[in-house]
Amino acid sequence: MNAPAAKSELQLVTRLGDGDCHYRFGGPADGPRILMIHGATVPGWEFDRLAPLLNAAGFRSIVPDLYGHGFSARPRADYDYELFCRQMTQLLQTLSTEGPIDLLGHSMGAAIAARPAYRDRNRYRRLALAAPLIDFSATVSVSKLLALPGIGELLMPLYVKPMLIRRRSRRYRDIGTAVGSACSDASWRSPVSAA
Repeated sequence: MNAPAAKSELQLVTRLGDGDCHYRFGGPADGPRILMIHGATVPGWEFDRLAPLLNAAGFRSIVPDLYGHGFSARPRADYDYELFCRQMTQLLQTLSTEGPIDLLGHSMGAAIAARPAYRDRNRYRRLALAAPLIDFSATVSVSKLLALPGIGELLMPLYVKPMLIRRRSRRYRDIGTAVGSACSDASWRSPVSAA
């Protein structure tokens, strides 16, 4: 499932207010920047096939792991939108990024991306929300089992993680053909003013 990392990709860790943040850079250093925020169940490797396509199209991708995901810290905190929005804001401040930035959020990442884009419209050039978050826990009874101590820890590696890997593998298998032409679309390169 994991695509090989682009040759220009850098893997870095920086200390933020709530803990270490693992992130990756890819693409040309002078390209338009795009912050790619993953969903709740898969860390930044979710974009392993998409980021190289955007990089080849001239974009400078920034792909972090949210707290509690991938190689980022697991702080003792409420894992809510404020924590993740704060993490993304602090990451961009630490990177001293100036000028407009594009935001791409998938699933829970879409909800996280929408908040800073709304709060600071001059900072972000474009916002792309892919499959914005739906609260499945409200309708899926297994989510109550996952919240139980012991049972949740047992079900997660035995059932949930393998199921998510299979589902993501099916979803992302053909991403290169579906996205390749979209990356070269000139509309991605022209700024869109905030409403």
